[in-house]
Amino acid sequence: MLDCLVPKVLLVMIDGVSADSFRRHLGRMPNLARLARGGVTVERLASLVPGISLPGRASILTGRSAAEIGVYGNKVWDGVGFSYATPDDVRVPTLARRALDAGLDVASVGFGMVRPEDATVFRRPWWVDDFVQRGRDAVRFFLISRKADSEFVFDVDLALARTDENPVYYIQYAHARICSVLAQWGGDAQTLARDAATGALDLAPLTSPREFALCASIAAFAETIQSAVDELAPHAIAFYLKDLAAELHSYYNAERVLVDDADTRRARLALLLAVRQVFRNGLALLGVSAPER
Repeated sequence: MLDCLVPKVLLVMIDGVSADSFRRHLGRMPNLARLARGGVTVERLASLVPGISLPGRASILTGRSAAEIGVYGNKVWDGVGFSYATPDDVRVPTLARRALDAGLDVASVGFGMVRPEDATVFRRPWWVDDFVQRGRDAVRFFLISRKADSEFVFDVDLALARTDENPVYYIQYAHARICSVLAQWGGDAQTLARDAATGALDLAPLTSPREFALCASIAAFAETIQSAVDELAPHAIAFYLKDLAAELHSYYNAERVLVDDADTRRARLALLLAVRQVFRNGLALLGVSAPER
């Protein structure tokens, strides 16, 4: 009961939002607006170090100058150039560390230049793990998809884009689409796959040209892998997966899978299960993840 009487300090830092923009959108952020009205507004702010965020997170959390903490506008000098700072680059204790040393509970949510060990509760931004994984997948796929004797230029913006132009996203999205259909169905995928493999499932309803094309593509997977091994050409797997993704997207846009007819529905679901397994096997060979959403 006494805990509720202990004063609380809430520090909210927002990047990339000017004072004018914040003021214009106060109606959409009632809680922040209430906090702002009870605080201090700075109309003009000058800094010795040019930067987008003034002052930087590290200066806000320490109350010290950039020269003292070694972080300049959220960046550090590594002897060659500036790179983005991490919480470990801050040379002096932060407000979070001092509060923790004083026996207070500290919660850090988001990217605020606070080390995990300086907080009682620490939560990284939701996008960090996703961004890191997407970057790792993109680098691996882009490197593998180039022939050994071809010039390689890595396009960072394309690698992280969630568009059809990004081949990694294009393939992973195809896999996720299949997972979404199976989730909507809600049936036993393992039983369906076993019935299809043992011949207990009637696949005769698969009669459309797009269904034949998908069947032919997944049948060619083993040959593609063997050829890539024999010719030391891992890029062939990347090309194959991109082509398979194109066929899957085309089929998904043209045909309904969860139709009323039970036999057709089960046959189409079995086809999607097979395609999904090929995506998983192929991406795993390349060291790329296969997200389900």
